[in-house]
Amino acid sequence: MTSLFDRFVSSSTEAEVREAVREYLTWQADRRAGDFAPDTNDDVDIRTYLLEAQIAGAGRKKLTGKIAALKRFYEWAKAARLIDSSPFEEFNFDRPLLSRDQIRRRQDLFGDDPREREIARLRALNRLADELNRTTDLQATLDITLGTLVETMGLQTAWIFLWTESGLTRYLPNAPAPHDFALCAQCDLPPALVENNYYYLCDPPDCHCQHLMRHGLLTRAVNVVECTRLQDADDSTEDTRGLLFHATVPLIAQGKPLGLINVATDEWQFLSAADLQLLSAVGAQASVAIERARLFAQSAEYGALEERNRLAREIHDTLAQGLTAITLQLETAEALLDAANADRARKSLHQALALARTSLDEARRTMMDLRAAPLEGRTLAGALQALADEWATKANLPVGFEIAGDAGNLPLRVEAGLYRVAQEALTNVSRHAQAQHVRLCLTVTPDQAQLIVEDDGRGFDPSQTPKDRYGLIGLNERVKLLGGTLKLESSLGAGTRVEANIPLGGTV
Repeated sequence: MTSLFDRFVSSSTEAEVREAVREYLTWQADRRAGDFAPDTNDDVDIRTYLLEAQIAGAGRKKLTGKIAALKRFYEWAKAARLIDSSPFEEFNFDRPLLSRDQIRRRQDLFGDDPREREIARLRALNRLADELNRTTDLQATLDITLGTLVETMGLQTAWIFLWTESGLTRYLPNAPAPHDFALCAQCDLPPALVENNYYYLCDPPDCHCQHLMRHGLLTRAVNVVECTRLQDADDSTEDTRGLLFHATVPLIAQGKPLGLINVATDEWQFLSAADLQLLSAVGAQASVAIERARLFAQSAEYGALEERNRLAREIHDTLAQGLTAITLQLETAEALLDAANADRARKSLHQALALARTSLDEARRTMMDLRAAPLEGRTLAGALQALADEWATKANLPVGFEIAGDAGNLPLRVEAGLYRVAQEALTNVSRHAQAQHVRLCLTVTPDQAQLIVEDDGRGFDPSQTPKDRYGLIGLNERVKLLGGTLKLESSLGAGTRVEANIPLGGTV
């Protein structure tokens, strides 16, 4: 501070200006517990300094002198290239000052006893936490924060801007007005701020608190400051209920700015250190709740995506496979008709018709239920045995089924997943393996369910499998969704082994 002050006074500034600047620099050093360097965005600090001086008893003349001295200091800092521009170029600090009778330190609503006040503040934070824990909806989180804050602190109004770059506004039910700080919640705004679709809050350029947050300079609750938006509304003779000032609370999660809360009353009230501490705690609590709401909304999106993928797999496992089988039967019938073998052609057509009906039933049930249709009214073991018998008949492919352990208490989603894995694996065997025998084995222990499908076919090189083979992709995705692992072992001339292991966590 001494070095900075010495550089300033070397410009032969008047004694009154030097003294005023010395007081300001000392105040800054005390607040920061260290060195102070002027900044283009020091307007909040300047206003807070002037407010404290006024509350301490400084009259209009002395305050006017302090404003003039600070303006000289920041102009000098700009000339010395310590800052790019002076706060006095952007913000008007020369507005008519209110009389001292109109300014008073905010009366503590939590009583006179320090211990009781601390307990009351903790109760207020606990109440807010309890309210926020009741919802995972972003809009409800914002509304609860404002309503609880206004009621707890005896404020008149409050509103929340979310920074659109945080990506939060996409999770709100109504699209906010276009601005990179979007008005997303409000509580008891005066008429001037509500009219014309919140024009004075949404349409004008940034107020300085938004400017500070955008540049990463608003990191804590700051005291009452003049609001350019409120002033514009008041200048237009609209009804602002006397509001010209507000305190600002940043919303920050994991070091990233989310937005800010502005709180105000109809009187010029200077917030105490305890008030600011409470506001900062509310901001931190609300930020955590906002992030939780974001994560919940994202999980819902991922759930919808997962459901679409599940339906794609179900359609592939039912309609696609059924239509493939129908096509084969119809092609066979066509060939037999050409060969004048009417009886065998008729048999193929009957099989195609039966497959078409089965596929239709499968499609209907897929849309109605997450569970595989063949499991309706059957145990998993019974459904797998029926599947083995079906393939033995349909593809003339002997399928041996073995079971070890109790598969009667598996979760429905595990049963459906394992059934579809077996179905897809057998389809692949029929299409590609040229196998003579297939072994289907289900083993259930308290810790896991294991399904093995093993054939003695021609095998293949897994590293050469096309990446767009949907059947293998579906197998892997389905097992992963169940928290399991899929092993695929094969080599040319040595058959193929598919092994799915699904953890059960000791529930069986």
